[in-house]
Amino acid sequence: MGKQHPVHIKYPIDLKKNEIRLLEILPGLWSDIVQCEFRIVSLDDNPSYAALSYAWGDAPPEFDITINSYPIKIRPNLFAALRRFRAFSTQKYSVIWADAVCIDQAFTLERNHQVSMMGTIYSKCQEVLIWMG
Repeated sequence: MGKQHPVHIKYPIDLKKNEIRLLEILPGLWSDIVQCEFRIVSLDDNPSYAALSYAWGDAPPEFDITINSYPIKIRPNLFAALRRFRAFSTQKYSVIWADAVCIDQAFTLERNHQVSMMGTIYSKCQEVLIWMG
């Protein structure tokens, strides 16, 4: 794996407390850069969020978004989903869990722990959003 992204280092999760990162999609115009903020929550507190199911695809991460003002590159399919959710956002779709950015993919211990929790992450969400492109 690659180097940890600064936004994941700045917003760590406590693996012992059932914590996950949620992504709050901030309002904006279609042509604006997608801006988001992390929320660190414990699944034990029953947070309100939607879980996103989508295909990562083979394309490299090439689209820019910001999370807590940190630029980060994401794959085209996730970018398309975030833009669409922002454009047609209702309050219930503005806070989501998307594995590619909510899990620190470069930190093996966290990645393995969060992947083992995916059943719980999906079962505790209010809604599963499926993005087919």
